[in-house]
Amino acid sequence: GYIPVKNSAYYLICLSLITAIGVYFRWDQFGSQLVGDDEWHAVRIATRHTYSYILTHFQTADNCVPLTFLYKIFLDTIGLNELTLRILQAGLGTAMIALFPLSVRRMVGNASSLIFALLIAVSPILIYYSRFARPYIIVAFLSLLAVLSFYYWLEQRRKIFLSVYLFFGVLSIYFSPVSAPIVYS
Repeated sequence: GYIPVKNSAYYLICLSLITAIGVYFRWDQFGSQLVGDDEWHAVRIATRHTYSYILTHFQTADNCVPLTFLYKIFLDTIGLNELTLRILQAGLGTAMIALFPLSVRRMVGNASSLIFALLIAVSPILIYYSRFARPYIIVAFLSLLAVLSFYYWLEQRRKIFLSVYLFFGVLSIYFSPVSAPIVYS
């Protein structure tokens, strides 16, 4: 069952403050980061290969196929730099702070939802992944979205939730096959 939610204005103010804390940790000095270590794998593949090659070949360098494809699009259009390399990760990492607590609010209540938001906002690993040009925060976002959609499908039996679950579950696995046990178990 669902827990009734009360004091919406107070809840939204608290969630906004928590989100602001998370935004600070994810975006402070964001533009001054340098590309390093494993972040180069996708960049190297994107600069050397065609779109069709990127979509159809896995590399030993462990690049994420969809992310490499996105970087290739950036290279050919707006340019690839330290900002565009990490913008998707930072955006999804920021969206997680409010989106997922809001989506479970009726399930767990206001207080637990706010604690969930705070844990996401200050989690060192989620902050790091939001600032790192690898697919980890994208996979976390897509996997959690898929699992929540599956839960809502079980509760309500609406086909839209099943469709969302299947779409984002498959997309999560395409970004990183290690997410399969999380999404489909």
